[in-house]
Amino acid sequence: MGDLVCCDPLSAERWRDIRRLTDRASPYAVPWFEPGPENMAALQKMRVLVVGAGGLGCELLKNLALSGFQNIDVIDMDTIDVSNL
Repeated sequence: MGDLVCCDPLSAERWRDIRRLTDRASPYAVPWFEPGPENMAALQKMRVLVVGAGGLGCELLKNLALSGFQNIDVIDMDTIDVSNL
């Protein structure tokens, strides 16, 4: 995955909504939040743990990946039946 903080027009459009959250102040943000482009870079470095990749977990994993998180760990103890393949 390429650098999220580049100036490529396609990339800028893809991350527009996320940047709207990370680059602007909000009355709903915690008091110590400082908006800026470094927040987008912090998303790339964060590690996220998802426990369970069933119906809800699968959708959550997709959304995390599309939101720019690159370090996603998954724990799922289910086994797959051959009849389900």
